[in-house]
Formats: sequence, structure tokens, C-alpha cells
Amino acid sequence: SLDKDFLRNIPGSILSSQLCDKWVSVLDQGNKEVKIKSIQRLIEQLPRANVVLLRYIFGVLHGIEMRSEENQMNAFNLAVCIAPSLLWPPVSSTPDIESEFIKKISSLVQFLIENCCRIFGDEITSLFGEI
Repeated sequence: SLDKDFLRNIPGSILSSQLCDKWVSVLDQGNKEVKIKSIQRLIEQLPRANVVLLRYIFGVLHGIEMRSEENQMNAFNLAVCIAPSLLWPPVSSTPDIESEFIKKISSLVQFLIENCCRIFGDEITSLFGEI
């Protein structure tokens, strides 16, 4: 709850509401490699502080997901919990549109968790040292 509250208080969201349309459409693009390259280009457009924080967030999420047999928190479950705190549209909309938006962002975050080593680099697994 504390992490989600912290993330919700980042002005414009950690993934940048200005890039909202691009983030939402990234999973509609080509194959896995095309999606990863598109995500990496979007990350390059974020402020440095956001990128550093994202690396740590996804390092933690990856670590949790790697132990999903023990904790029942696979990439899908983690994404459902954290996605609404990572990106929100720049303007408010109807509940139906917001619900659809959250589904898309959850799918994006699930993809980010499942492919975080390819997106952020293999060193993401050692950000916190040996567990």
C-alpha cells in the first residue's frame, strides 16, 4: 500500500501520462522483439529518475515473480496490483473506458515483468545483491 501510494503521488505518473497513448498501444505492435524495442525507446524518453526507480521496481517484481510457486504472485497477479499506480491517462474518463485502460496497462506491466531482463538488462536481477 505504501509503495502504491508513493507511485500515485509522482506527478504525471512514473511512466509519464504524456506518453500514455504510446504505452497503451505498445502491445499491439508486432512480435515480442518489436514490443521490447518499442518499450526500450519509450523508457529512453522518461526522466532519468523515473528510469532508475523503474529498474528497482521491476527488479523487485521480478524477484517476487521468480518465487511465485511459494508466494502465488505470478506476473499477472503482480501486474493487476501495481499497474494502476504506474500509469494513468492525462484526463479523466468514464468508468468503462478506465476499466479498459487498466486492463491494457495490466497486460503491459505483465509483459514488462516477464521480460524485464531483456528490457532493463540482466543486471536487474542483482540490484539488491544475493538473496
